[in-house]
Amino acid sequence: WCLSDNGKSIKVEVFYFGIPKKSLRVMGVEKTDQITQVGVKLYYDDKVYQGVGESETEVRAAMIELTDAGIPFSKTTVSTAIKKAIEDVQKKRKS
Repeated sequence: WCLSDNGKSIKVEVFYFGIPKKSLRVMGVEKTDQITQVGVKLYYDDKVYQGVGESETEVRAAMIELTDAGIPFSKTTVSTAIKKAIEDVQKKRKS
């Protein structure tokens, strides 16, 4: 990944991808929380920086069944988690 033709390139490696989920169902009413977690390693200037980002999705339903008992996978949720992981790396680099 190169931000500029004149700059140094950054190699991004996704080393962890998890989707833990919590569900509560009572008499036809359901609340499901799913967190998309992404861990990244950034390789820049002969150094490795590591960060983790999360993005949460919540579904509340009454008398319906979710597809495959899960929340539909969202590219937006994944991209948000990756963005937060990169922001985490930047915070760690500055401190």
